[in-house]
Amino acid sequence: AQAYGGLRGERDILSYEVWWVHGGKIVRKFGCVKAGALCCAHSRPRVVYYLAMKKKIYLASPYGFSAQWKSQLLPPFVTALEGLGAEVWEPFTRNNQVDFSEAGWAYKVGQADLRDVVEADAIFAIVNGTPPDEGVMVELGAAIALGKKIFLFRDDFRRCTDSEDYPLNLMLFTGLPEDSWQDYYYTALDEIAAPDKALARWLQGTLH
Repeated sequence: AQAYGGLRGERDILSYEVWWVHGGKIVRKFGCVKAGALCCAHSRPRVVYYLAMKKKIYLASPYGFSAQWKSQLLPPFVTALEGLGAEVWEPFTRNNQVDFSEAGWAYKVGQADLRDVVEADAIFAIVNGTPPDEGVMVELGAAIALGKKIFLFRDDFRRCTDSEDYPLNLMLFTGLPEDSWQDYYYTALDEIAAPDKALARWLQGTLH
């Protein structure tokens, strides 16, 4: 028999799905467990999985302020990151339950975004613009200070830099390795899935 598994979830509670081919039929099992717990399928065949949480990536971008950008530009980034096995935290989607007609909505959004940066494992920051969006820069600065994994994306051909070493302000690169920062810097959407770049290696567990 062949067995396959998948899981979905948020924080420390995960729903799982295990299925296998047995006697020419597809057998499936569903459940909900805490991350790190062992879940066993039925004894014939007996399948044991160690469940680990997906790595959470905060997608920092200015693309949610425009309806056209939100519908056309954001989805390909979410799809690309999810395609690598990441759980993507996209703030414009996660804050869609906020009532923007109520007083104090701005504070609630800011605190929610900061909390997500703190709780995420990494930040993937879209740093287009000259200069890049100030909100993204604040989120990126917080992530750097917290020691999160940092990944930068820029397909804007304009230079916005104060040195010959980097294409952007040198402070944006303080969270990246000095000698291999290019591995964490992306200049095309298709490049996100590149197996030799840092993001794919980190999500696969071969880069720490």
